[in-house]
Amino acid sequence: MEERERSPWHIFYSTLSDRVTDVITGFHPNLANYPRDQAKSTDNFWSVEMADTFPDNWDDDPEWAMRKAVALYAEEIAEHLSRIFAMGSPLAGLLGKEAQAYMDRIPDIAPTTDEDVWRDFVDSVLAQYNAQARPQHDC
Repeated sequence: MEERERSPWHIFYSTLSDRVTDVITGFHPNLANYPRDQAKSTDNFWSVEMADTFPDNWDDDPEWAMRKAVALYAEEIAEHLSRIFAMGSPLAGLLGKEAQAYMDRIPDIAPTTDEDVWRDFVDSVLAQYNAQARPQHDC
């Protein structure tokens, strides 16, 4: 049976979901697993702008498309966390000072500046995309 080709967006988004805390940094240590868990099970960080920007730029410059989409994803994560930990929110009421500690770290959430980590991510996405473009031969 022939496997259906996955779009660049699908490959990118699933890889980002797996590696979100590698390519986006600055999370409070207590929230280190939250972005990955949410990315795997929800679309809380997805945005129309990200979904439109990525395919519009993939053909011209795949790496730029990924950089832009990761930056937008980081913004969505920061906005999401700001909403759930904001003063007056039910969660902030339960957590008290801990919620403020989380809020204090939100401005630090950003795409990684570690070029080795970034390169590994980009190479992973491109390798998956290019692998499906090659004909598969049965030996």
